[in-house]
Amino acid sequence: MLAIAAGTIAAGAQTKPSEELTLYPSSLTIAMREARLVSVATRSGRAPARVDWTISNPAVATIAAYGPSAEIRAASPGRALITARANGRTTTSELTVVEEQELRLGTTRWSVAPISGLAPRPLLDATRVDDEGPDLFAVDGDPMKRFAIVRALRADGRLVWQANIRGTPWAGDQFGGLLARLGTLDQPSRTLARFDRPRSKVPSWRYRARGDIDDFAEADDGTIFLTIQTHPRLNVRDENSQVVVIDGKTGLESSHFALPPSTWQMTGACVPKATLVRRPSELGSLGEGANGGVYAELLVTHDTWNRVCQKGRPVYGRGRFRISRELQLVRLTRMGFAPIRTLWREDAEGVDTLDRLKSVEDVAPGPVVELKSGELIALRTHVTADASGRLQTRFSVARLARGEIVREVVRPGDAKASKPWRVLIDAPDVPRVYFADGTTLHAIDLSTGNLSWSMDTSALPFEAIETNSVAANDVARNQVIEVNFRGVVLRTFPARVDDPRMVVRGQGVFHGIDPQTHAVVEVQEPGYVETGWSAMLDVSTMFEEVRRRFADFLIETR
Repeated sequence: MLAIAAGTIAAGAQTKPSEELTLYPSSLTIAMREARLVSVATRSGRAPARVDWTISNPAVATIAAYGPSAEIRAASPGRALITARANGRTTTSELTVVEEQELRLGTTRWSVAPISGLAPRPLLDATRVDDEGPDLFAVDGDPMKRFAIVRALRADGRLVWQANIRGTPWAGDQFGGLLARLGTLDQPSRTLARFDRPRSKVPSWRYRARGDIDDFAEADDGTIFLTIQTHPRLNVRDENSQVVVIDGKTGLESSHFALPPSTWQMTGACVPKATLVRRPSELGSLGEGANGGVYAELLVTHDTWNRVCQKGRPVYGRGRFRISRELQLVRLTRMGFAPIRTLWREDAEGVDTLDRLKSVEDVAPGPVVELKSGELIALRTHVTADASGRLQTRFSVARLARGEIVREVVRPGDAKASKPWRVLIDAPDVPRVYFADGTTLHAIDLSTGNLSWSMDTSALPFEAIETNSVAANDVARNQVIEVNFRGVVLRTFPARVDDPRMVVRGQGVFHGIDPQTHAVVEVQEPGYVETGWSAMLDVSTMFEEVRRRFADFLIETR
């Protein structure tokens, strides 16, 4: 199951004369006495062997050439064009030198334009393993879903390598490479591939699974855990799922084990023979873990329906249903599942009337995060029906130490919401969680379970600051706000950016996507000292799995 990953990787090779050139970054804004590096590459990502560099206004900045790269050093305020010529082709980058010694907060320091004809997608984080590796991945997808082009970028906007991937770029791995599911973009896939620069110490590989790849996570040692769904041809009703463990360096499978099944059973006079259908239990998002393992929430469901019939037809109100649902916190290792504790359980039974839905509560497994202290944060969403039959939702955050729940916080949700919740977990010493739903931003102390503060804002948190403050991006107002531990806004500064993220900490910048140009940008921010440990999660508010289970429950018991 090991092979070279499909796709084209380009970096460092000599260019073809016919290929267009691109400068990385495509625009620069620098302060007085500041210096930056730029590089040139072809449309396919190759670096020309010989490049001629010029600048339109030498009074604004000087330029020093280093092959396919050049250093730009500010001399005086103004604008200029940086030009690179190679193999009969020419490309330019816009340079702006401002009079200030430091850039103003919210200034776009550099931008990398999207690839024309393709649709920009969210940024992917990279793991920087050496001085030659990337810090983030820019992804542009084919509108026809045939392929995606990935550009591995350094934090300063220069190109490291580029790949044309016939599949869905998924995430960066622990060794500086990129994992992708091969096949049609955003469609189920049975192949996981690894891509990296040509001179990487870890090779590219391709793993062929036995079923559809549903989710993945990577442990701290690079071990990859995949959840695989299989659909047997002879008995499509008895689907099953398994977890496959592969070596992240080689792509070789080291072990696999099945998920415990959930069941649906039909009995009673309406059926000539009792029917038992096995289904995959639901495994929540796999979370990164230490010591070669990862954590997850596992939902095991057992439903039984006993029907009463007269003259071959079911008589509603005389049959009965019984359900048993248990949400377990588990740790996955190469050896299999290691149960930690039960997070939630429900056992209910009743008569098969339309009111049966009101007696059932359901849950959707959420992500699990391991803190630096070894404690765990487990998130989940609940759904139930009120007296009028309307769906009611809530969001639960549990903090666990040594396998025991030491604090649990519950927040109400909106069943009609279409945007995900943004959750920023910060735990350098005292664990806290910042929770935003697009209308309100909350700060919750996970040591006491108390609400520290709350404010009405559409801003979404993305950076935890050492002073127990938080930075949040308000797309509606094109600004970033800084809020302290009392809920007081300390400052705001303009920033037009989507998908903000910290690529390299402690540099006074963040990265994201310009919502108008769709370019990858770097934005100037205060010289914050980040807490050193935080995790940003987006938790779905659509309740897809719970809604599906509710619908199945109604249909199968009608």
